[in-house]
Amino acid sequence: MNLQSDSLMPNEDLNFRAKLEISINEKLKVLRENQEKIVRNKRAYYDAEKNHQDIIQYYQNIDFHNSNGKELFKLLHNLLEVTHHNQFSYAQSGDHLETWVDLHPYRKYKSLYSGKQADPEMVIRSELENLTVSNIVPGQNGESLNIEHVIPQSWFSKKEPMRGDMHHLFYCEINCNSFRGNKQYHNFPDYKPEVE
Repeated sequence: MNLQSDSLMPNEDLNFRAKLEISINEKLKVLRENQEKIVRNKRAYYDAEKNHQDIIQYYQNIDFHNSNGKELFKLLHNLLEVTHHNQFSYAQSGDHLETWVDLHPYRKYKSLYSGKQADPEMVIRSELENLTVSNIVPGQNGESLNIEHVIPQSWFSKKEPMRGDMHHLFYCEINCNSFRGNKQYHNFPDYKPEVE
């Protein structure tokens, strides 16, 4: 569908589509800038050493060994309340997943469960074809992707800010997401994380 050739489209639909096209072009610009950062420096996406230091600094005032369950929960809850200022809604989270969070060092999306990859530009451009907000996008081979909550939404009644919390959102195939449902997520004893 082309904006110039759609003379039969109602004005409000044309206006919505024009705004969506601008939004998509802005996302593509941010995506390309972030992909360039990764090309210039793979550690821009993930720096294991810096991540380790950040974890030590972030949790420096939490005593994991000498706190009981309730006390530890309260300490961690308070830490989150004090440090998490930029909370995204679920509707906003897709933009951040698409332009940075779910890019991997090879600058593509990768399904959380199957490892299948998707081209970020194709995913973002597909939003023009599907004018509903559904967080469902096409994968590399035509399969549909959507956003997986590692902590199932039913565990927190789909409430914000948990629903849009970037710490547990990842792209994956819809069928994998549906198959998992709200089962607890865990690693098997023989699981070996892949190293990139």
